[in-house]
Amino acid sequence: MKYIVSVIITIYKHKKKLSDAIESVLAQTFNNIEIILVDNNALVDTVLLAKQYQEKYPSIIRIVHEPKQGIASARNRGIIEAVGEYITFCDEDDIWLQDKLLKQINAQQKHPESSIITCLVNFISYKDGALVESDQCFSPQFWASELYGKTEKYKKYPLYNPHPSTMFFRKELAKEVGLFDEAFNPYWTEDTEFSLRMYDKGPIYLVQESLVNIRISSSEYLISRQGEFDFVSIKNLDYFFKKLCCRFLNDCDNKVTHSLRRIRAQWMREISIKFLGFDNGKKFARILLMRAIKDQPLNWKTWKTYLRTFFPKRYYPYFFKISKITNQIIPAEIDDKFCRNLFLGFFDK
Repeated sequence: MKYIVSVIITIYKHKKKLSDAIESVLAQTFNNIEIILVDNNALVDTVLLAKQYQEKYPSIIRIVHEPKQGIASARNRGIIEAVGEYITFCDEDDIWLQDKLLKQINAQQKHPESSIITCLVNFISYKDGALVESDQCFSPQFWASELYGKTEKYKKYPLYNPHPSTMFFRKELAKEVGLFDEAFNPYWTEDTEFSLRMYDKGPIYLVQESLVNIRISSSEYLISRQGEFDFVSIKNLDYFFKKLCCRFLNDCDNKVTHSLRRIRAQWMREISIKFLGFDNGKKFARILLMRAIKDQPLNWKTWKTYLRTFFPKRYYPYFFKISKITNQIIPAEIDDKFCRNLFLGFFDK
């Protein structure tokens, strides 16, 4: 059977929420779909649940395995295996509203020049599904406004940063831009970079209606994770910055260089604050802050952050909105050399 839409759900560990995700796809008012469950080395009980759904809906659901760990690899496997003209994702812990596909297909037909159709979302509690915030938009990020904000295309069609569960696009266009960059595995920033390459091919159109419920963790959970160091996110952000620089390598000018410096200065300031939450983080935070000051000597926020590092640590939670200072230390991968080489660009030669 020739399906119009291929729905890709990467499965890994969220067995308790996976059923809700699959059921929300099966309940769509537009039903000319196939569902591809990508087993990315999922937990045994998660795979068993997926097989139960496959046995119940053999004409709609199939399972494929992607051994290379990472969300980019898993999504690419799903796209390659898909037979539909259009691709869309549903994360295993998110929920679609019933008219999600129908309204995105209608939007695609009205705006065929679009590379991605996205939508507003509702944020719901991960714990009990209660509504937290409604009609939220994944607005253009700071870097996008810096690099593209003055272009006519951006003024008419902002470079939104769509959540994967809201994405709807043509399979052939995704293949044309090279699918997801698997260098971002296991996760983080892969969807942003993919959206940027798709944006080169056409605008990202926003349906002004919430069509997806996105689960978010509680504030208590987020606070509990502040003592964990997420090296992957920093590494991938560094890789993304280098890819941004490469886009302007041959046609850069002073304005682009200044924009790239502003982008990395802000990112270095944000990362430095994360460092300050660790017992040995002050030294590395100051290296990044001094580099940020060099890029933007008149930025008062960066100067204020830097000067506040000289206060006793007991003031850090108040100054930097850190809930607590952990006794843990930053991993050995982070050293002086790492901090000095982070976000290097062609203009640093």
